[in-house]
Amino acid sequence: YLETGGDLSALTETMLRHPDAWHPDLVNAKPPAVFLASAVRALDVDTDVLTGASDIMRRPDFARPMRIMGQAWETPVGPNGWPEEDSAWITPQGMAGRITWAMTRPVEMVDPLPDPRDFVHHALGPTPPDAVLFAARAAETQSDGIGIILSSAAFQRR
Repeated sequence: YLETGGDLSALTETMLRHPDAWHPDLVNAKPPAVFLASAVRALDVDTDVLTGASDIMRRPDFARPMRIMGQAWETPVGPNGWPEEDSAWITPQGMAGRITWAMTRPVEMVDPLPDPRDFVHHALGPTPPDAVLFAARAAETQSDGIGIILSSAAFQRR
């Protein structure tokens, strides 16, 4: 920061390139709303699909799954908002909700679905974990491949 005369973009780049920034112990799980938003963004869901309902959070694509995942829309558990701890989001019921959503909803939102062999890099970056890369290549259907990628531990991290 001092070496660049206070250039915040240089500071940000340095911080993001530092190996500790990507240490697994420092990464949190995505809360359900962030999981759904990042999945929709990764899938490049058409805005017409998202704006087709008068109140998007009432749609079964989002409101019901969020409640199952532990984050009912606009009803935080306390006055300080939603918890940051992974234990609030990574529960058996919450993971079942994420997996169910990932395996069933994308096919309803995107037609045609992307090829999982390409999508894995789009969703997880240029170096996805080997296990997820293998699963994306080995999936029997495009829908299964997309669901596996979105259900992966790598996609659950912020």
